[in-house]
Amino acid sequence: ANDIISGRIRDFINQGTESTAKLGAGERAGVLNSYKSSFGKFPQTQAEWEDIIRISNNQLPLITNSEAEEKAKIEFKKIYQREAEMKNSNDQTAINLMAYGLRPDRRDLDSERAGLRVFVGIYKYLPVSALDWDTIRAIAYSGVNI
Repeated sequence: ANDIISGRIRDFINQGTESTAKLGAGERAGVLNSYKSSFGKFPQTQAEWEDIIRISNNQLPLITNSEAEEKAKIEFKKIYQREAEMKNSNDQTAINLMAYGLRPDRRDLDSERAGLRVFVGIYKYLPVSALDWDTIRAIAYSGVNI
């Protein structure tokens, strides 16, 4: 079974799917790393792979993880110096980006560079983990003002 899973992972990174081809291999690998960061494992079931496709297309996974969302709320407070207001759509977007690594429909490298500067200013280190990069995307794309 592990050979099948590692084969599916390799195929997803190398070829993607019709709807994930736009990301490129590096970003597809990043989606898998974000998934592993959120759920503590790589996708195995059909439903989990469908969630990988959803995350790749800026959609919430159907299977969610309250623990990942709680971690995201802690990071949110570090960045914005306040609690996330889950009724506020921008705050919700920030939490979803951090918790699940959703990939934006269109990348904005200027916004990502600005997000990186904010991240380094707050955390005092360069991003290394999937959560770090997902946090930068949250800063860049959520619409929450710093």
